[in-house]
Amino acid sequence: MAENRWQISRDGGLFPAWSPDGKELFFLNEGAMMVARIDEEPSFTWDTPRVLFEGDYVFQDTFGRPYDVAPDGQGGS
Repeated sequence: MAENRWQISRDGGLFPAWSPDGKELFFLNEGAMMVARIDEEPSFTWDTPRVLFEGDYVFQDTFGRPYDVAPDGQGGS
């Protein structure tokens, strides 16, 4: 089975994380927490990513992703 890939951000991004329902993709881009709404039906489409908020994040390999998505789909630290 072939693996499909789509580029969601035109400006790059780090540490992607899916919302629990798979309808949003969160990622960091230059100190901003970004989100893109994803639709899979009738075909795979996405909205232009938008800024949720801006902040400083610790980027160290020992910590992994510097944020997580809460079970209710909201971002958290």
